[in-house]
Amino acid sequence: MKKMVSSILMTSALLLGAVAPVVANAADTDAGSTSTGVTFTANTDTTKPVDPTDPNQPLDPEPDENGGKPGAGLALAYAPTTIDFGTHEIDLISDHKYNANGAIDGASDAKGTVGKDSATTNGTFKLGSDGKNSGSKVILEVSDGRGTNAGWALSVTSTGDIANLKGATITLPKGDVSGSGTDKTSAVTSNDVTIDAGSGSATGTTSNVVLNAAKDTGAGVTVDALDPAAITLNVAANTASAKTYSGTLNWSLSDTPAE
Repeated sequence: MKKMVSSILMTSALLLGAVAPVVANAADTDAGSTSTGVTFTANTDTTKPVDPTDPNQPLDPEPDENGGKPGAGLALAYAPTTIDFGTHEIDLISDHKYNANGAIDGASDAKGTVGKDSATTNGTFKLGSDGKNSGSKVILEVSDGRGTNAGWALSVTSTGDIANLKGATITLPKGDVSGSGTDKTSAVTSNDVTIDAGSGSATGTTSNVVLNAAKDTGAGVTVDALDPAAITLNVAANTASAKTYSGTLNWSLSDTPAE
């Protein structure tokens, strides 16, 4: 009996010895690699104006007759059809700033007759869901689906009969900028601009670039919301005649950013 126990013990020892080299091999390692990649092309879909309160949502209803300008690639998707400065009595003594909502100097002058200020006549959106008006803004929208990240610039000039209003200028304020995508803020710069009312040029050293997207910015849809009360026609005293002056704001979108 004792011999059998010894034999079994020895056999167990041999088996354990045979397994030991396998445990050592478990420490061996190996490596490999897999290529990945993705290709994008320029967006050629027609871009329509978006909701200025949420650039990721289409505007409903679409402003087909109020400045909407669908386009692909780099496009001015929206610019107001009309900005009206109201009706006012000639002032023989004082200079005035006539606001785009028809008021005069912040509605402080009783002689200023309120002008047009609606979603259809003054280039403004009725903000809020279901068309509920929670405050109107004058809107500019630029879409960039080129996929180049080259940047762009939107500038403005003024031409027309309003040039006969001697020395008059138009001021556009810096607007609130937002953009489409996950991050709805935008790196695009909105600028204060003052332009000569009729000569088609900026005044003094003031640039006429309203929006500027530096290189690596401006992709997607950019919305610039301007306060109509800060858009002004600046008129010197005793320069106006008793007539209607008409003019045109000319928007120019360049495929390269301003310096």
